[in-house]
Amino acid sequence: MNPKARRYTAPPRNDGAGEAPCLLTSGDIARLLDVDLKTVHNWVHLEHLSGLKTKGGHLRFHRSDVVRFMRRLGYPVPPRLGGIVPKVAVVLAQPSHVSLPTRDVKCESFERLFDAALAAASGAYEVLVIDLDVIVIRQAIELIRALRRRELTSGVVVVGMSRTPGVREAFVAQGGDIAIGSVRELASVIRFLTGAGA
Repeated sequence: MNPKARRYTAPPRNDGAGEAPCLLTSGDIARLLDVDLKTVHNWVHLEHLSGLKTKGGHLRFHRSDVVRFMRRLGYPVPPRLGGIVPKVAVVLAQPSHVSLPTRDVKCESFERLFDAALAAASGAYEVLVIDLDVIVIRQAIELIRALRRRELTSGVVVVGMSRTPGVREAFVAQGGDIAIGSVRELASVIRFLTGAGA
């Protein structure tokens, strides 16, 4: 590994309840992956990596998009990518049964989809988990479409969970990112999506 990559330290970021999402700069990604800044811009131009443009024309990247990109290319994902603990919103029938890597992930449970939708609209959550055995799939898909329309929340990864294979297939076919069959799979999926505990 190049010494430059080892010296990478993310800028301090606010970890409050109303925080903005963890956005990385082109320079952050270049240092993490030990590539030239032009390479990062080329990845964006070729649509291998999606970024947001600020009013000043600078690129910013959702951490969840960067993690997916790194995994696709086989790069190791460093723990606490971007300097803060990833936040996960969970809508489950029995949130007390969720076992997440709490040291590496900040998890907030919601009993109602509407409450989770309001929380996710802040852009502070990277992953939204929806129990499709409790929430009507149509409502979950409407929420996903609303999140995708907003630049601030377009990078939120939405995970559906159902014991029924047909519901899982329909969820992914209609825009969900990942569907799992049980809460036991959740911790490993969250680690994979966020790089937490990597």
